[in-house]
Amino acid sequence: MLVRVRAAGVQPTDAAIRSGWVPPGAVIGFPQILGNEFAGVVEEVGPEADGFSPGDEVAGFRGLGCYAEYVAVPADQIAHKPAGIPWPVAGALSASGQTAHTALELLCVTRGETLLVHGAAGGVGSMAVQLAVERGARVVGTASAANLEYVRSLGAVAVGYGDGQLDRVRKAAPEGVDAAFDTAGHENLRTAVRLVSDPDRIGTIVDMGLVRDLGCRWIRSDRSAARLGLIGEVLPLAGVALGCVLMGTGMGIAYPRISSTVLSLSAPDEQGGNSSALQVFDSLSTSALLGVAGAVLSAGLLAGYPAVFALAAGAGAAALVVASALSRAGGPASGERTYEHPPPAASVRPGSPRVV
Repeated sequence: MLVRVRAAGVQPTDAAIRSGWVPPGAVIGFPQILGNEFAGVVEEVGPEADGFSPGDEVAGFRGLGCYAEYVAVPADQIAHKPAGIPWPVAGALSASGQTAHTALELLCVTRGETLLVHGAAGGVGSMAVQLAVERGARVVGTASAANLEYVRSLGAVAVGYGDGQLDRVRKAAPEGVDAAFDTAGHENLRTAVRLVSDPDRIGTIVDMGLVRDLGCRWIRSDRSAARLGLIGEVLPLAGVALGCVLMGTGMGIAYPRISSTVLSLSAPDEQGGNSSALQVFDSLSTSALLGVAGAVLSAGLLAGYPAVFALAAGAGAAALVVASALSRAGGPASGERTYEHPPPAASVRPGSPRVV
């Protein structure tokens, strides 16, 4: 199927690939189009794509290549986009949503149980909170002080990070904790094993080293069209928290030549999770300017040119690099950026997902 992209999510995997990491089984050849989740409108349908027609609004996933005008994707990697979900939400639903949904299944979270979510204000963490609440579970979510109210609004009992966290969780869940899901790292698994008796019901997506040491579960997202469709059906359709990460020397949102590139950010400054505030194109352009200017300046000085000429050459080269990158990517004007935190009051209700 050929899908015209309306929105594409930004995930930590994209930042890691930009930094040189190669996903298992993937073949990376730069320049590489990143992005592993999208939402858009079906343009063309192959003979085996049952259930879809041109003009259908869909959400989906693929290994790479979603920061694009169009994506070609098998029918078993897309689902119909529910009418009540806006494009930014649908474009960012697959990765965080399916990871959280997979975790709840593997940890066997059921109605009436208590789930501890570390990093509850992050992209995956906030989805896990909302999906667990939808299942009828009681959720205790840890977060930084700035994000406690946000976590409460998702339907969880909020507990702050820092000294005394274990005691605060016990106070918040006096009847005990049945399962724990760590999306933040920072050795939060050590807290979880003191609260949950069965290590098979403790999972993480960030701390593989402690998984081996403590005998807990490593959670790997099991993505499918069926799972993605199910998530869309159970959401109250007010939105969903989208997590992005600020990594390395600066991460920018790619601006492919698509009709609309709308990326909304989740609660900022989450401890080690995947929802710290994202500095959009400005950080990328600043990094490029400083890096190129510094390199040319150093080369000029080493070659014996006066500092003023070397500095001018460095600034000029940096400007050319950034201008060229903007031209290839379509420039900031080719996409729409939204920065809403907190979200508009009309889009928020306690216990419901939201765009932030």
